[in-house]
Amino acid sequence: RHRPRYTPAQLQQMYGACEFREFYFTAGEQLDFPEGEFDFIVSEHFFEHLWLPDAIALLRECHRILKPGGVIRTCVPDADLRTYADPESPGYPSPRVPWAHHQKHRSRWSVFSFGEALRAAGLQSRPVMWCDDQGAFHHEMPSDAEHPAGPLIATLDYFRRLPSLVVDGIKDEA
Repeated sequence: RHRPRYTPAQLQQMYGACEFREFYFTAGEQLDFPEGEFDFIVSEHFFEHLWLPDAIALLRECHRILKPGGVIRTCVPDADLRTYADPESPGYPSPRVPWAHHQKHRSRWSVFSFGEALRAAGLQSRPVMWCDDQGAFHHEMPSDAEHPAGPLIATLDYFRRLPSLVVDGIKDEA
C-alpha cells in the first residue's frame, strides 16, 4: 500500500536539498522559528494524530512562521469520503489501542473539515488531492511557475502514502 522507503543515501540527498528542521510543539507556545521564516512546510500523516484544538493551534503557528504567499502542504487520511479505499474505521488503528497511544488517530479529516481547520488558522485552503462528497476523486497540482518553493509545489513525489487527502494552506500575500 505504501510507497517504498527511501535508502539512507536518498534521504540524505532529500534532506540536503531542503531545510529539514525537527520541532516540538505544545499548544499555547510558539515554535522556535522566527515569524515569516519559511516558504514551504510539508506534513505527511501527522495532523490526524492531534486533537482538533491542537491541530488548529499548530496550523496557526505554521501561519505565523510562513512567509506571505507561503504554503503548508498537508497529507492526511481522507477518513470518510475516500472511494479509492474503504473509509477509515472509527478508533483507527483499532478500538483496542488507547487514545493516549501515539498511533491513535484523534481527528478524522475530509477536504471540508481540513479546509475549515486551515481557515480557522488564517490560511486559504486549496485542495490538491481529495474525494468530494459524491465520491469523485480529484487531483489538481498547482504550477511551480511563480512559487518560491519551485518544483516542490508541483509534485507529490516526497509523500509515501498516496492516495490520501492533500490540501495546501496558503498564507495571504499581504
